[in-house]
Amino acid sequence: MMDLDNGGNIMDAFTNNPLFRKTLLFLADKLNKQDVTWGLGGSMLLNFYGIVDSVNDIDIVVDIKDRDKLLDAIKECVSLEKSVSTEYLTDYFYAAFINRVEIDFMLNFKVRTEAGLYVFPFGKDKIEKQVELDGITVNLCRLSEWEKAYRAMGRENKADLIAEYFKQNR
Repeated sequence: MMDLDNGGNIMDAFTNNPLFRKTLLFLADKLNKQDVTWGLGGSMLLNFYGIVDSVNDIDIVVDIKDRDKLLDAIKECVSLEKSVSTEYLTDYFYAAFINRVEIDFMLNFKVRTEAGLYVFPFGKDKIEKQVELDGITVNLCRLSEWEKAYRAMGRENKADLIAEYFKQNR
């Protein structure tokens, strides 16, 4: 695993699928130009840190205040609002397909758990870091919050991978 805070090369940790990279950069550019507060999460965030190798889709958390700007930014993409289940109570959940890659946008991401309601904290102050790839800024969600989110979703395997990353990179 690579420690990006201690001299690791972000490009080495980035997904080995060039279509995902191209899609993320295209999307990041659109969202940044619309001044949308957004952050990369899910398995692609874990891929950035070298925690996982494979990525199936791109998960983007968006500040709910920027819903209209988001919809304007993705209007030409094939997009649809996904229904919320009894477990996932996210206020707005959209899917877009760019280059045949699915991008999930979550606004006010929430998960019902046995302990109550988990609400993913997000806003400008919750972006852990920004990295520049090919001149485009990519916002990274807090990895520690994704550990909590994966636990809330019952995806212990991914949460444990993040915990192990933190253990190895103290």
